[in-house]
Amino acid sequence: MKLAAICKDVMTIAIVLTIPAGAMADTFFGVWTGGKGAQWWRSGMSIQQMKTADQQNFGKGLRLQSLAVKNGRYTAVWRPGRGGQWWHAGMSVQQLKTWDQKYFDKGMRIHDLSVDNGKVTAVWRPGQGAQWWHAGMSIQNFKDQDKKYFDEGLRLSSLVVDDGKYTAVWRPGTDAQWWKAGMTLAEFKAQDQKHFNNGLRIHAVTKNNGRYTAVWRTGRGGQRWAATGSIQTFKDKDRAFFQSGRRLKFLERLN
Repeated sequence: MKLAAICKDVMTIAIVLTIPAGAMADTFFGVWTGGKGAQWWRSGMSIQQMKTADQQNFGKGLRLQSLAVKNGRYTAVWRPGRGGQWWHAGMSVQQLKTWDQKYFDKGMRIHDLSVDNGKVTAVWRPGQGAQWWHAGMSIQNFKDQDKKYFDEGLRLSSLVVDDGKYTAVWRPGTDAQWWKAGMTLAEFKAQDQKHFNNGLRIHAVTKNNGRYTAVWRTGRGGQRWAATGSIQTFKDKDRAFFQSGRRLKFLERLN
């Protein structure tokens, strides 16, 4: 769907907690990079709690950095930002198309996107240049679209896999990009170390049927990530990283 006038010297650290086989817990997956200023995040919110928290944080000069929805519950990260911001939850693909065209014409672009049981939630923030997105793709269709856009000078901005279907956003970029689907956590960890050593950093992570799909793009500086079934453990790690001058790049609550 087209929407028109669309260090190798720093080690990456992964904190991985093993969830017992058969456990039905969600995985809290976060990536931290260097940052300053305030940061707030909250998980397990209802739609009304999400609206209230966002309004409060927006009034304090914070903007949505990351927004994920799983089983009707919202997980969000707010960090300092400027300019407008809009988000809509529980959309059909047609509703996403309508809202996106409206915001695109006002100089906004999709900043983050989540799919929960076929329903789309998206965040728009100020942006420029082209933007393309497709929803509900098979993996082969996704591969074909990504190659086409990569050759045209676009890179993956957002990627979500829901019930085996791929939804992605592409925006302008000239950097290197790699993605891989269907990984175990151990395979993801190995891929990430390989890409980190080659100057790439995690850009997006999603999970479907117990398998990880991730996107890496050119980046600099340190990187930390954690995957844990315990929200208290995640809080502890976030507190330690915050105190060492790192902030959440994104937070996903993965089934």
